[in-house]
Amino acid sequence: MKVKELYPYNPDYSTHPGETLAETMCELEISMSDLGFLMDCDSAVPRAIVDCKAPITREIAEKLESALNISADFWMAMQNNYDGIQKNYLTLTS
Repeated sequence: MKVKELYPYNPDYSTHPGETLAETMCELEISMSDLGFLMDCDSAVPRAIVDCKAPITREIAEKLESALNISADFWMAMQNNYDGIQKNYLTLTS
């Protein structure tokens, strides 16, 4: 039996994963320097992500998983969703 999809989900907006990272840091009361330490990197790395100026790479996602106990796959899915929406937006506007 084929299921008819009544309301397809086609989002046209996605937030940068840095916004989620900022909310997570606030909730866990972790400072930028603390997160840099936990990720074993300079605090400029998470700062660039929180400022939505840098993407989350697989390497960074794995460091976030280690530091925050939130799966790397979650961070990569957020980044991939954001990238896909941005790509579609740029295609539509050019």
